[in-house]
Amino acid sequence: VTFQDGERHEANIRWADVYLLVYSVTDRCSFDDCSRAKFLINYNKRRRKITGSSIKDPRDEAPVLLVGNKKDLVGDRMVATDEGLRRSRDIGCRAFHEISTRESVDEV
Repeated sequence: VTFQDGERHEANIRWADVYLLVYSVTDRCSFDDCSRAKFLINYNKRRRKITGSSIKDPRDEAPVLLVGNKKDLVGDRMVATDEGLRRSRDIGCRAFHEISTRESVDEV
């Protein structure tokens, strides 16, 4: 991630109404990146509270969901469902889901 990428990500975090942290169950690095993304979300929420007015900002209440994709690739799985659920709780996500966009777009 370059400096410009970091600035772009922070700009996106500032205006979001909901945050979906999506990782591939076949890619542990993408799973670990979700923790870093949640840290940036929390950092920006705190920064808004410190530098902002006393008016409550609805973005501070924006839900964060952790989503594991590619659950259909059982043989290639590197992140167990219980790991995803545990990480979701540990980093303070509102919900956790596993989906397979390949098998059913209705799950999305």
